[in-house]
Amino acid sequence: MAKIVREVGKGAFKADAAEAAGIARATFNRWIEEYPDFAARVAAAESKLKNAILAVNAEVAKTPGGVQDRLFYLKTRAGLREKDGPEEVAIVGPLEVSIVDGDGKAVKLGK
Repeated sequence: MAKIVREVGKGAFKADAAEAAGIARATFNRWIEEYPDFAARVAAAESKLKNAILAVNAEVAKTPGGVQDRLFYLKTRAGLREKDGPEEVAIVGPLEVSIVDGDGKAVKLGK
């Protein structure tokens, strides 16, 4: 079970984490239902990862050119291409991004 929690905490999808631990997705789902402590550890790992990603993205958004720099890195070093997703998306005009806290209140970012 620890390996699954570790994999989820590194960003693996639950099915991939189960496979890495050598169990079926159905077994993973059953363990979530049968072992509340395991379910809590998986949820905590997901939450910690989500908070880390939000923190990094907030810092990137504060940096002039940060978002463009991140996209450039993903395209040149990680091999990401726009067509890799389920559908192609074109952004026309300015893109406005809002970050809200858990209460739905807008979070101000420094300039």
